[in-house]
Amino acid sequence: MLDNQQTNTEPPADNEDEEVRPSKLPLQAVRPDVYVPIATDTSAGRRRAFSLSSKILILIGLLISIAAWNIWVMQPYFVDGESMMPTLNTRDTLLVNKFPQTWASITNSRYIPSRYDVVIVINPQKPEERYVKRVIGLPGERVVLKNGVIKVYNERTPKGEDVTLPPCCQDLEPTSGGVDTVVREGHIFVVGDNRTPGGSIDSRASLGQIPSRNIVGQAVVRITPVSQIKTL
Repeated sequence: MLDNQQTNTEPPADNEDEEVRPSKLPLQAVRPDVYVPIATDTSAGRRRAFSLSSKILILIGLLISIAAWNIWVMQPYFVDGESMMPTLNTRDTLLVNKFPQTWASITNSRYIPSRYDVVIVINPQKPEERYVKRVIGLPGERVVLKNGVIKVYNERTPKGEDVTLPPCCQDLEPTSGGVDTVVREGHIFVVGDNRTPGGSIDSRASLGQIPSRNIVGQAVVRITPVSQIKTL
């Protein structure tokens, strides 16, 4: 007789004390959502402000440079009148070199242009008025105007030199008036190219001799009309 023994086929009960092992994946801390404000990028705004400031400074510097250039170096002047005809006409534009007078002021000396230079001068009696004239007599020279001829007497030419017509302009009208004078130290004697009676206010009459401090500068070139650009 066989003993009938039952085979226990039930699965073993779960071991409640079985160790629970953590996953091998790294733990990730979980934090509540926190709002972190992001700083606004102001670099672009700063660049725009810097660019605008730079442009303003450049513009101011440019304006100052132009003003300084006009005051001390070179300045355009407009002819108004007929006193320098036929060499210059009304509405001509001249470029005037002012640096020699500026340098004379810096070095505490006198600016005396050369004979026949075309210069801008200030009327000694009316400082608000400026004239364009041609230099004829220099300091210490005797200037004689007689019968339409201008002569200067100096140590180099004690018998007199005819300076009536400048080298550039041999077709001027006869010079009117009569003068016999010595140019004072630090002065010049100027005449307009329009030599007809009443054609020019200059050293032959009411304008008188021009002190060196009243010489603005030398007109070096006519720049308009463009079709008549030329050096003087």
